[in-house]
Amino acid sequence: MTVTILTDERSRMALGAISLEIVEETIDDLWERLVPDAGKPEVLEISLAAVDPEEMRRLNGKYRGIDEPTDVLSFPLWETDEGGFAPPSGWPELGLGDIVVCPVQVADNAVACGKACEDELLWVLVHGVLHLFALDHASEKDKARMWKIQEDLVKAYAGRKLSAPKEEE
Repeated sequence: MTVTILTDERSRMALGAISLEIVEETIDDLWERLVPDAGKPEVLEISLAAVDPEEMRRLNGKYRGIDEPTDVLSFPLWETDEGGFAPPSGWPELGLGDIVVCPVQVADNAVACGKACEDELLWVLVHGVLHLFALDHASEKDKARMWKIQEDLVKAYAGRKLSAPKEEE
């Protein structure tokens, strides 16, 4: 399965601290883990955008009713009314949804938690991808499941090179 991340140049530059290959591998790993019985599409696609705090505040207010910026928002395409993940089968190409990240908020969170910005960015990107697979943290049970998967994935990638390769001059 090929994972395609659609993003614009501005977003790529804002998120340049981390290799998007890790996000691609996360999506592939999650498909195997969360929907092993479903046929894999040839191509999975997500849209990824980086926005400033004011735009994130606007989006968070519009879609969550919270009038402040947040680090990541996800807009899954295949979440059922019951909160399950139900993608169509047999599609050779399948979009999973959109992830919006606020790099300024991610950096602020990293400082507040005493973490490297790259580590926090990986955390929120994995978190956003989990939401595309309809995982949520509304209840304590759902939160425990989501946090466990998120922690496992972040740990799996923590020992690997997280930074995007620098272009040679």
